[in-house]
Amino acid sequence: MKLAHATKATPKSPQEIRAIAQGIRDVIVDIMERGNGGIVHRIPMLEVFESLSLKDEFIMAVVDDGQLPEACAETTPDKKTITLRQSLYLAACDGDRDSLFTLAHELGHLYMHADQPTTFARGSISYSREEDCEWQADQFASELLVDRRLLHTDWSIVKVMETFGVEWKIAKQALDEKKWEEMLAKPLRHQANPPPFS
Repeated sequence: MKLAHATKATPKSPQEIRAIAQGIRDVIVDIMERGNGGIVHRIPMLEVFESLSLKDEFIMAVVDDGQLPEACAETTPDKKTITLRQSLYLAACDGDRDSLFTLAHELGHLYMHADQPTTFARGSISYSREEDCEWQADQFASELLVDRRLLHTDWSIVKVMETFGVEWKIAKQALDEKKWEEMLAKPLRHQANPPPFS
């Protein structure tokens, strides 16, 4: 797929994005597990987001919706700033899963694109999905929220949604990816004496 009219970034494969997201998730989970002693499936995204801001990982600004007319959130990685529409922030406070995914998406920009020059592809310039910063941030958010290492392929989409606290689309994507990866990892079975062609 070729994309145009979006911000181009250094290409990152799904595996590279997974490694980044899992590394950050592991740090978060390590802190959480010290407190409760169990396996953590669901990341409390709003608490993590606010905690990172309080620890000066980035500056969080919540602004009137009219100040961000084109987007519900905006990240400026080189300035370590994430600006959120007030309606998005309030929805995240109420546990809205799409809003919580957006917070994770913005962290993806912060952690993956800080060293990226802001480059726009216009007109005839096109590039691959792996170079699209929005696709990269979506992949990061999906990997951060749904740890594939804890996902079981016999789970239903609803089970994935409830276990990890994500919307249907994200749960389905994660489950499909896990099933595909497990299928590719299985060795091909060859028959010792295949039947002759007729």
